[in-house]
Amino acid sequence: MKTGKVISVINQKGGVLKTTTVLHLGSALARMGKKVLLIDLDVSQANLTISTIGQLDEEGRGVLHAFFKDNSLNQVTYPTSQENLFIVPSEIKYKGMTIPLDVALSSQAGSDHILKKLLKPVMEEYDFILIDNGPTLGIATLNSLIASDYFMIPTLADYLSLVGVQKTMETIDQIRENLDHEIENLGLVLTMIDGRESIAKDSEKILNSAFGGKVFKSCIQRNSKFKELAQNQKTIFDVTKNSDKGNKNFRDLAEEVLERLGMNTQAKPISKTNKKTNSEVSIGGMQ
Repeated sequence: MKTGKVISVINQKGGVLKTTTVLHLGSALARMGKKVLLIDLDVSQANLTISTIGQLDEEGRGVLHAFFKDNSLNQVTYPTSQENLFIVPSEIKYKGMTIPLDVALSSQAGSDHILKKLLKPVMEEYDFILIDNGPTLGIATLNSLIASDYFMIPTLADYLSLVGVQKTMETIDQIRENLDHEIENLGLVLTMIDGRESIAKDSEKILNSAFGGKVFKSCIQRNSKFKELAQNQKTIFDVTKNSDKGNKNFRDLAEEVLERLGMNTQAKPISKTNKKTNSEVSIGGMQ
């Protein structure tokens, strides 16, 4: 019996390949035989939706209809063109209106636990549930984190991006403390890397030191092909050979995720004992 691993992909800085990571990690896992559900919670842009099934029309029903209890999550789940890969899309409009999810939910009691309740009936249907989040912290992101077992942070290998990582970790620590919710750090993924340049290696060392060795060995290299995929609802696996760097990067990341979760015979699950808080870490001298 499946018990889906729920993973929030999050960073409070934009432009770090969050959506690309959600889609391609999900696609790689699906190609390995895992049943995967993607959830588009970046309702202001809906980039994950556009990249998989195209933009919903005004009659289309997605995550907003589930949050507002018009539909169950199953009723707003769509198959993608890939076997084993499904998506709960985001609508551009709800009942003809553009409504920021955070504003709409702000008056509802228990508004930060809605997604967790929505997921409960479908947990046994999937091996993985991957949630794409916007770059701002609001009720939607809190829903994602409270519903998740793990979080993953894609980040560029530059100083400002590392500052974004630290802010994100501060948010996680607040949720752990104030909401009494255990969510584990699955790992940090370095993205948009030009080969294995020295800044990437330096950033990897800094992050590993600050966050308990949680940086994935698998990096996502810079690849112009990613820009061309969304308009055709394709992934890098559809347009490249296995030897292509983008193809291999995400297959390697998927393998490493399975290893960290102990989901193959040779893997050990990630440790739940190393829980440094932000007060204990430093990035480049920052506290």
